[in-house]
Amino acid sequence: MACNPIWRKSLTEWKQQVRYWFESQVREMGRFVTVLFDAAPIAGDIDLFKELNNYAFDELAKHHEVLRVLHEEEGGHRVPLGFLGRFLTEKGGEHRGELDVKRSGLIFVVEAIRILSLKNNVRETGTLKRIAKLVEKGFIHANDGEYFEAAYQVLLHYALKSQVSKASRGEKIDTYIDPRILSPRDKEMLRDAFKAVSTLQDLVKRAREGRFRLDLYARLSLWELRVPPLRQRRADLLGWLDRLIQKWFRDRHQPAREVGELDAEAAELLLLHRWPDNLRGLDRVVHR
Repeated sequence: MACNPIWRKSLTEWKQQVRYWFESQVREMGRFVTVLFDAAPIAGDIDLFKELNNYAFDELAKHHEVLRVLHEEEGGHRVPLGFLGRFLTEKGGEHRGELDVKRSGLIFVVEAIRILSLKNNVRETGTLKRIAKLVEKGFIHANDGEYFEAAYQVLLHYALKSQVSKASRGEKIDTYIDPRILSPRDKEMLRDAFKAVSTLQDLVKRAREGRFRLDLYARLSLWELRVPPLRQRRADLLGWLDRLIQKWFRDRHQPAREVGELDAEAAELLLLHRWPDNLRGLDRVVHR
């Protein structure tokens, strides 16, 4: 980077560059913005960096379309969990039967937390520090902050473990793992981490659509409303399934329609599943 003229400029030139990126919507703006707002000073005149950082945040406040670009890039990702929490792995190639922990989960946490931070003028750069600051400012409830932080640490653990293991064997280093060889406990930890990522993605999506106010959520979460989990209300499950299916049609501006009855085996699977994510988990089944 130090030799690349794109990243080597005077303060005045940097301000011109940032303004050009935001106003022109350059093709690689998502990557440029990521580098810009994840940067941190390590040497030299730190005041110059602070002035550029302040300028970049001021310009970002004037160009909300920049966040839209980041939303679109992040929104195209999906966690590798299928029906009833089954892992979705590569269908072919050298990594058949494996999943990439970094590209299938870890990077989603980093991107989603970055978007929430930029949207709320949080100027920390590390993901864990950003989560802590979002909690401190009331944009994320403390329980959710712990949930997302734990997911990040679990995914990072498996990504690093994969790299170290392959390096020790002299193999090509990557972050692919084979979930089939994991212990039941490891599988459950990984599955829970991916579920947390999916929850975080839903939160970011609703905040972008204006259907979710993070500050209001943090205030409302001070009151506790106890609702029995779905596994204790199995008689309600099929009714909720029908409601969620009809909502799926409405969200796509399609007319409501009758859905055929479930066969006995499918109904039994749904009724016996523990549904740890309650209605959110059932909704994911409908969407998949």
